[in-house]
Order: sequence, then C-alpha cells, then structure tokens
Amino acid sequence: LSFGYAFVNFVSEASAKMCVEIFEGFSRWRDASDEVCSVSTKTTYQGQDECVQLYRNSPVMHESVDDNAKPAIFQDGLRAPFP
Repeated sequence: LSFGYAFVNFVSEASAKMCVEIFEGFSRWRDASDEVCSVSTKTTYQGQDECVQLYRNSPVMHESVDDNAKPAIFQDGLRAPFP
C-alpha cells in the first residue's frame, strides 16, 4: 500500500541535498509506474519531534490502519518504535 508520498527528516543538510539531487524527477520505478517523483523542502513541520507530535494522535495511527501505512521512524537503517 502506498499513498505516494513520504516525509523524511535528514540528519544533515548534505544528506537532504543529495536526496533532492537523486529523487527530483525520478521515474525508474520497478513496478512500471509512470509516476514522477517531486521533492519539496517547504514544510510547516521541521524536525523529528514536530513530526512525531503531528502524527502521535492522528487517525492514521488508529489500530485499524495497516502498519505499512503508518508513519515510521528508522534509526541506522532499522525501523524503530514510534514514540
């Protein structure tokens, strides 16, 4: 299941810039989708703490929502518990 978007909180400005360079305009998806990736750095919420607060009591966190559709936090490449 995919909603077609992601929020990513980078640990450095260099990492964020690299993501923009790689993903802006990306369209070589494995599933033959014709979607083209668009990257935006403009958001109201900045930083992990603000994003956690935004989603902590969101309907998307309800037990009826599949775990694959919920916000996720990754640390060192592994999924971490949502605080």
